[in-house]
Amino acid sequence: MARIMLLAADLQPKFWKEAVGTAIYTLNQTQLRPNCDKTPYELWKGRPASVKYFKIFGSKCFIKINDGSPGKFDSQVDEGIFLGYSPRSKAYKCYNFRLKKIVESIDVKVDEDLPEKETEEQEDDFLIEEEEPKEEEIDDEEEEEEREPSHTPSKMKYVERYHPEEQIIGDRDEGVQTRRSITTSPKRKVVALLSMIEPETFTEASKDPH
Repeated sequence: MARIMLLAADLQPKFWKEAVGTAIYTLNQTQLRPNCDKTPYELWKGRPASVKYFKIFGSKCFIKINDGSPGKFDSQVDEGIFLGYSPRSKAYKCYNFRLKKIVESIDVKVDEDLPEKETEEQEDDFLIEEEEPKEEEIDDEEEEEEREPSHTPSKMKYVERYHPEEQIIGDRDEGVQTRRSITTSPKRKVVALLSMIEPETFTEASKDPH
């Protein structure tokens, strides 16, 4: 947990002690004990812990200057890095850039917002905006849907092989239809069988393959 905190905050390994201390402090007040619905803090203190003051480890912070009196137009705060919580008081532990050391102070303002540059990079990596299709693309898709046959390829091959297209009666895209399917269909289609010749007798008509 401490290793991940250091990597996520992009901090040097020299702050490992503060990372481990913050990890233990956080687990003692948030993680439930096995076979129990209470945290170690609640078992020790007799009351649940408050986590309202918890901050993101490694965040940028501003520490009020208490050593000396800065000028009227000088900065009243020092920039630093939030490193955890004091075990002795309600103060925060921070690394002060000006003093180049770790200090404990109550007068600390922690900025937990990510930098704008980093936020933009994350949006580019994880957010994909869906572009609305153009009118031309919509028309092409509709034409493809209209051209796409509603029958299976096997049925189409069967129709093209045994029945020339010029001899097909009705819609060729409906595939092979039997008399039973036609008579039982709710639409009750009527199909006329045409002959290629004009037979004069029953014998000639029965010999017509069409």
